[in-house]
Amino acid sequence: QKAGVTFTEKQAERMLAFMDLCDKSLAHMNAVMSGHRSDNDIQKAYDFENDIHQMRQQLRTENVAAVNDNKYDYATAILFVDLANELENLSGYVVNVVEARFGI
Repeated sequence: QKAGVTFTEKQAERMLAFMDLCDKSLAHMNAVMSGHRSDNDIQKAYDFENDIHQMRQQLRTENVAAVNDNKYDYATAILFVDLANELENLSGYVVNVVEARFGI
């Protein structure tokens, strides 16, 4: 809860699923960084980034529909989308780190 904004149960569930996907991406990055390059697959980082992007797009679409249907207010919608956008940015940073490890 921030500034009187509380996510709905569905928003919280969806955001937790999104955070779980981001956590898996970070875990892969940590595995790449702690292991040998030959033991890891750079494609997996790209797959996570794509999955995160797709999920963020889906969350945005659901968010717009929910606001239009008056399921929650605009302030809640903005906070939700901002959080999703920041998490998607994180996936780009993960790819940058993995690419650096692979010398790309």
